[in-house]
Amino acid sequence: MDKGIPMLATRFSKRRSRIVAAATTFAMCGALAISPVMAATADEPIDTSGIEVMGSYPAADFVAEAQALPPELVTSLDVDLGITGEEFMAQSEAAAQAVEVVDSLEDAGIVVLGSRIDGTTLTVNVSTEAEVAVVEAAGAVGVVGEPAPFVAPEAPLVFAADPSSDFYGGQGYYFESGVSAFRCTSGFNGFSSTGGRQFLSAGHCVKNAQSPVTALNMSSPNQEATLAQLGPILGEAVLSSAKLGDGNDAGLVNVSNPNVRSQSSVLTWGGSAGVPGAGAPLASTPLTITGTSRTVDGAAVCKSGSSTGWKCGTVLAVDITADVDGSLVNSVVTDACTVQGDSGGPLVSGSLAIGVTSWATIGTCDDPNFASGAFPMAGGAGKSSVAALYGANWEIAVAVAAPAVTTASGAHLSGIGSITGTVSSPTPSSKVLAYLDGATSPFATVPATSGSWSISLNGVAAGSHSVSLAAGSGWSRSAPVVLSVVVDNISQRISGTDRFDTAIKVSTSSYPAGSPTSINVVYVTTGRNFPDALSAAPAAARQGGVLLLTEPNSLPANVRDEIIRLDPAKIVVVGGPNSVSDSVFASLESVQPNIIRIGGGDRYETSRNIVKYAFPSAASAYVATGANFPDALSASGAGGALDTPVILVPGHLSSVDSATQALLTALGVSNIAVIGGPASMTEGMKASLGRIAPTTRIGGEDRFETSKNIAVAAFGSSNPTEVFLATGYNFPDALAGAVLAGTRSAPLIVIPTSCIPASVIAALQQFGTTKVTLLGGAAVLTEDVARLKQC
Repeated sequence: MDKGIPMLATRFSKRRSRIVAAATTFAMCGALAISPVMAATADEPIDTSGIEVMGSYPAADFVAEAQALPPELVTSLDVDLGITGEEFMAQSEAAAQAVEVVDSLEDAGIVVLGSRIDGTTLTVNVSTEAEVAVVEAAGAVGVVGEPAPFVAPEAPLVFAADPSSDFYGGQGYYFESGVSAFRCTSGFNGFSSTGGRQFLSAGHCVKNAQSPVTALNMSSPNQEATLAQLGPILGEAVLSSAKLGDGNDAGLVNVSNPNVRSQSSVLTWGGSAGVPGAGAPLASTPLTITGTSRTVDGAAVCKSGSSTGWKCGTVLAVDITADVDGSLVNSVVTDACTVQGDSGGPLVSGSLAIGVTSWATIGTCDDPNFASGAFPMAGGAGKSSVAALYGANWEIAVAVAAPAVTTASGAHLSGIGSITGTVSSPTPSSKVLAYLDGATSPFATVPATSGSWSISLNGVAAGSHSVSLAAGSGWSRSAPVVLSVVVDNISQRISGTDRFDTAIKVSTSSYPAGSPTSINVVYVTTGRNFPDALSAAPAAARQGGVLLLTEPNSLPANVRDEIIRLDPAKIVVVGGPNSVSDSVFASLESVQPNIIRIGGGDRYETSRNIVKYAFPSAASAYVATGANFPDALSASGAGGALDTPVILVPGHLSSVDSATQALLTALGVSNIAVIGGPASMTEGMKASLGRIAPTTRIGGEDRFETSKNIAVAAFGSSNPTEVFLATGYNFPDALAGAVLAGTRSAPLIVIPTSCIPASVIAALQQFGTTKVTLLGGAAVLTEDVARLKQC
């Protein structure tokens, strides 16, 4: 190594024939409708509706962008191109838009013979005067006829091959091949499809890397090699990725060293003795990369390389197939100074990646016909490029600004609360990741493609937490923003040792010790089946009572004690002797002689009789199937709050029975809500109910969405601050809870056992919920539900 690192300096064959550019380029902006124009040689008008339009790019509009450029880079622009930083950024944006304009012209059917940009003015060569009119309407200069062809250099072409723990684009790297050692330049850092770090360089370098690749910490470009320059080992070359020929010259190197930080920026090589771009690599601020783009003839570009440092120039041609000693390479040809050792280095326009250095003409950069070529990041249709070669298997690392957070640090939030903010310059892959209490894996990742983002805290345990937030684009990440939040516990649980004791706990929540010594009524129903209680819950809520459960053939002692404590004015037993036996009835009668039984020949008649007893009239009614409990159970809580009866029917039938029809008519209902989808309540049933009163259906994809929709329909405008949650897989715990929910004018929503559906979380947020009451123990609603964890 003391004699220096040998350069890869193979000579390549001369090319004296002319080479003509074969395609144009790409970027983004808005479309402007242009009046259709008749082509001179066509019978059909050109469809100009989707043609992009060049904008105005005064340098004065790019002061802020130019101020972000390293001062030494601005000096290089002045020395190499005679332009200011503001002009460079303006021309970069104009070049990117020019690509869009040319592409849209071709999409409209215009044959573009050539295009180039001079400063910020786009010139497009076309075949006819009619097409010139279209071009000029797009804000460009139209010229009839072929442009002057690009002429390949007469000199032979040669591949341009030859601190701290940060590793940049434009930094030299070292590898061995056989008995020789070589230096090339890194292009752009990036990521594999799985997020593994890799950097992009020239294929003719990477394919020869037979040893681990090592970073070089050079103090200036083209510094004579010494052992002291050897930095950290980066990783192994991905030899299968190295492609040379068939239009390509690119390869990838894994950065597997955990102590190396891959930077989304390229070196600008400071300045030395008044020579810009020829000093220490970090003597000037590296240039951050924000994305990739194609370019156009005439665009201003700059390159970074470990031999020549930072040099700027002008694009001479794009999508040129260069024959470099028999290897065909699609190229962006420029006059930016490039020599051996610069191979693989980055070519940029503004902050956009354009390509990686591939070749240069033999000779000096001062030769009048000097040219260099870069393999493009993106090419025209059918042209080789990094994007075409690797597709989704590699993406460039880009600078991502840290997210702006609108939630104040130290804020108190509930488990359904959110941390909110914005990101600057959002892209289709923008996102924000949140890390809790120093964790290395995010607890939430949300899209930020619109610029705004919101991260819910559902599932986060109550207490004080540190939240680290990073913006991302693909695998690229911003610096973190850290804030503290306090998650307040807004959930409580009502549960007992069994279903009977849970109903008692609900009762004591409704009427705790010290409340009025007597209540209006206690409804008693079997705890072993659901139908009788479904209609009883709204009735009990309407009459100011509670609902307790019993065994069919014996009255639990704790249930009897609760009834004695409540001292009700009346007891209503729901269901016939098969549901609540005569012996249980007698035990209840011994506590309160004012007792009645409401039953019927089946669950449907029992339901109708309860409604007749408790509701002399009703403006509305819920009608639900009696074959299952979830739909009617959710309606019971709403019915208790809204003074609306719940009537059970055989939902599978095609029309409503006469007894139910008579009941609805007698109640004087003016609207009916059918609960559940057509599988629960047929369209025929709904239609027949509609002949009694206007009828709507409240359903959903499953029992949970139906339950949420009932709550939103019933309470959406009242913004209830308390919401009851019950399991949607069993009924006992929620039966008594439906009465309490109705008494408190609160929704009762059924959910899965271990999490809360996203739509339910959204409903809680819509309501402005400050208290969530879980009905039942952890076996039916887990602690994750208590933490308001979203499914």
